[in-house]
Amino acid sequence: IPDDRIVIAESGLGSPDDLARCAAAGARAFLIGESLMRQDDVCAATRAILTRKGG
Repeated sequence: IPDDRIVIAESGLGSPDDLARCAAAGARAFLIGESLMRQDDVCAATRAILTRKGG
């Protein structure tokens, strides 16, 4: 993928580890939908998915 392109990971993302794996593969943006919309507290779920344990 050319350096002047933004790599976006989408679909099936539901944990900090998912985001870390995608970031390691070059993703710099993430589309997270269904895994958040299924939660009662979307704000808390968003914080949880963006926070890696131990780091």
